[in-house]
Amino acid sequence: MKQCPNCGADAQDGWILCPSCGIDMRKAAERLGRDHYISPGSEQVVSTPEIPLQQETTTQSRPQVGRLTLLFLVIFLGVIDGLFYNYIKNISYYIIFLFIIIAVIYTFKTEGEVATTRHPNNPITSFDQGGLMIGVVILMFIFLLIGIYIGNAILGFFVR
Repeated sequence: MKQCPNCGADAQDGWILCPSCGIDMRKAAERLGRDHYISPGSEQVVSTPEIPLQQETTTQSRPQVGRLTLLFLVIFLGVIDGLFYNYIKNISYYIIFLFIIIAVIYTFKTEGEVATTRHPNNPITSFDQGGLMIGVVILMFIFLLIGIYIGNAILGFFVR
């Protein structure tokens, strides 16, 4: 049984990567000036954390809209639109579609900011993936149409 020279977690003999922090234990031991891993009880474990490339900034957390909540909200808006279709006609499609685009961009942007603050050395965010965002907008529009279909079905059931 060995210990990781970086975090002090126990690791099986022969393991190269630490099961806790994932660092290469051989390279970490060389960097600390040792030619071996630390055996438990042989000496005190010195914890030397990795030096981050960017300073981690703390920002005030904002409430995030979950994807499932966004999905149910879009379906609910579609049902409402389907129920009152005769009164608001086609203008509601444009308003709701604009709302979907804003909500999806907001969700992706906040999740990207959270990913950047959690992992400052890996600035790739989900907001950078433009094709994925367009696909999600199209998917939300499909769910909106499903909600409109459900709303029209409910309206047709009661109006008969």
